[in-house]
Amino acid sequence: MAMGSMEIMRIVCDGEQVSMTQQGMTQKIEGDDLKDMLLGSMMHEELHWKEMGIEYELLAIKRMEDGSKAYEIKLITASGSQQFLYYDMESGLKVRKTDVVEGPEGPISQSTDFLEYENKDGVVIPTRIVIPLGPQRLEAVLKDVKVNSELKDSTFAVE
Repeated sequence: MAMGSMEIMRIVCDGEQVSMTQQGMTQKIEGDDLKDMLLGSMMHEELHWKEMGIEYELLAIKRMEDGSKAYEIKLITASGSQQFLYYDMESGLKVRKTDVVEGPEGPISQSTDFLEYENKDGVVIPTRIVIPLGPQRLEAVLKDVKVNSELKDSTFAVE
C-alpha cells in the first residue's frame, strides 16, 4: 500500500511464509496469524476453508442496505477470530466481509463492502471496495489488472 510514491505497508507471501513491512520495519508472521494471512492471500479462499481448518456455518439470508438478499456465513479462523461473509443470492459474489476483533472494551466489528466487480480475462475481481470508518469511508478503486503477467520470483521472496 502506498500514498503517492511512499510505501506505507507491504505484505509478501510465498504460499508458505508471510512477512509484513511497515515504515521500513519487517516482521515475519507466525502461528495462527500466519494461517489467517495465508488464507487471506488465496485468490478464492472459500475453496480452501476445509483444508485450512476453518469452521463455517450458514446463518441466515439477510436483506442488505440496497434491498438485495445475501447469504450470511459465519467463519471461525485458525486464530479463533470470527468473520461474517455475505454473498449475493443472485450473483454469488461476496458483497461484505465483517471481521470481529477483540478491542479494549469488548468485541469490535469492522466491515469491508465489495461494491463493484469486473471480469478481467475470465477472472471476476472486486474493483471498488469500501471500508466504513465511523463517519468516514475509506474507498479503494482498482484501476489496473494484469492477469497471468510475467512476475519475477523475487516479488514473492519473504524477508
